[in-house]
Amino acid sequence: MKNQTTKLMTFKTMHEQKELLFLPNAWDLLSALILQQSGYKAIATTSWGVANAMGYKDGEQIEFKELLTLAEKMVNTLDIPVSIDIESGYSQNSDIIADNVLKLAEVGVSGVNFEDSLKSSSGLISVEKQCKLLKKMRSRLDSHGYSDFFINARIDTYFQLDNPVDETAVPMVFSFQV
Repeated sequence: MKNQTTKLMTFKTMHEQKELLFLPNAWDLLSALILQQSGYKAIATTSWGVANAMGYKDGEQIEFKELLTLAEKMVNTLDIPVSIDIESGYSQNSDIIADNVLKLAEVGVSGVNFEDSLKSSSGLISVEKQCKLLKKMRSRLDSHGYSDFFINARIDTYFQLDNPVDETAVPMVFSFQV
């Protein structure tokens, strides 16, 4: 079983290679094991799949504690890096969101997928607030020795439009590592 530092460095190297990095989505421990056994070098979770596998609807309906437990089980069972979809952080409080990301790093997760959509209403978090959240998460991680931990800042603009454009006109959904 690889340790966390090795998994973080492996995940970082995967992001720096010229070839495309595919992160298949797992929704529970069994699907994660199947993906690893199928040859994938890293996996991510899908919030919709995780929620539904636990009997909930998507949109941060499960308790963060349940997500953390699943993440820990995946990390302790798999030999490959794991990235967790934390939706909008499971709180509206930026300190709690940063703490939630740190808790995931502490159990051995290599990265998170973080959305800019609101959970309590429709719409997006303002760019200014989202940037402050990302900066706080990065600072919290760095101050605890997790400078190689990945934050994939997902942009949900396309999904929040009242009149979505033809999806063939949108070549990709943009995301970047912070």
